[in-house]
Amino acid sequence: MNNNIEQTGLIIEYPKPTDYIAGKETPIKGIKNPSGDWSDKTPKPENQFSATFDTLSCTTFSALNNLEMQLKMLPEDIKVKLYGLGFDQDFNLSDKFNAIMSGTTKQGNTFGNVAESIRKVGFIPEQDLPFGNASTWEEYHNPAQITEEMKAKGKKVLEILDIFYDWVFFDQNPDFTDDQYTATENALKYAPVQMGIQTPASHAINLIKLGKTEDKPIYKIFDHYPNYVFEGTTYYPHFGLRYSVEPKITVQTAYPVYTFTRYLKYGLRNDSEVKVLQEVLIIEGCLAKGLNTGNFYAQTENAVKTFQARSGIQPTGTVGPITRAKLNELCSKKKLN
Repeated sequence: MNNNIEQTGLIIEYPKPTDYIAGKETPIKGIKNPSGDWSDKTPKPENQFSATFDTLSCTTFSALNNLEMQLKMLPEDIKVKLYGLGFDQDFNLSDKFNAIMSGTTKQGNTFGNVAESIRKVGFIPEQDLPFGNASTWEEYHNPAQITEEMKAKGKKVLEILDIFYDWVFFDQNPDFTDDQYTATENALKYAPVQMGIQTPASHAINLIKLGKTEDKPIYKIFDHYPNYVFEGTTYYPHFGLRYSVEPKITVQTAYPVYTFTRYLKYGLRNDSEVKVLQEVLIIEGCLAKGLNTGNFYAQTENAVKTFQARSGIQPTGTVGPITRAKLNELCSKKKLN
């Protein structure tokens, strides 16, 4: 990291009650990179600044770098579909497009704003809207540069890919706890981790490898300031977020053959009946795809409330006798069909 440049552009924000949390309710599962080392997948470095101004878009640059590393690992047939939209084999994404679409300000942006924007508008190739010859922040972020064709292409990306994110850790303590280390180590086996540094955080980068000395974590990071790849022990991460970019999941339409018998509520973990409940809620459109985890937390509670409200049942968020009867009636009808 070049300490001669002031690295700013991250606005501190913590998870919302409806956000996914790694290790709890999240559609991000499995292992994509068993080594947890993303060093050989980093994209070509790009500066978030020019000779005359800084874009203050570190949240966007780091988010898209995170996705670029994962896009290279997609199945070949999915990559071919993206090539058809004009993406190159390096999957260099337009930072300017997402910086503008996510509402970046002169103070920067939050992880949540950028992540939600990417999930709603997608992304486009760098060549469609490159950094260009802007000489001021205002020129770079001018929304008039966004065309309807660009928006349409971003939407086409979302017809091919599912994009999710979850929070890996968040803490105002500059010490990286053992729990946070373990959570981050596990998260890296699926994706790079977008980190806010230092504490309090003012800049966003990607953690691409995590190690340990006798008493300190060793962070290997990928940045958009020189030096772009750097390893050290003094990053003091404030919070971390993980992205998932995967081919669209086809949701099953056949309801499970099952009879619900138990009272289900917030806090149940690794529960087989909760998992079946979640499968029904996903088919009903009340719960996001991939959240059939067997863990009953905020996402499932809110989905149950939605299901209850649609069914004319008091939306308590728990599965009692009335809700259980409605679920069993629904599954029974689907079985007869």
